Amino acid sequence: MIPYQCSPLSTPQGIVDTFKECAQFQKEKDLNSFVSVVVLDEVGLAEDSRRMPLKVL
Repeated sequence: MIPYQCSPLSTPQGIVDTFKECAQFQKEKDLNSFVSVVVLDEVGLAEDSRRMPLKVL
């Protein structure tokens, strides 16, 4: 589990980088028994960002 703390300062690249980190973490793992998960904490706060970071999802 990889958390991402959303805030009004969140950026699209910050969210993308978190998902890339998660993908890298599960690389070469048995996906039948292992999965990485990104947890977007306080996702509502990202809606206040002028950069619209949630559009990358």
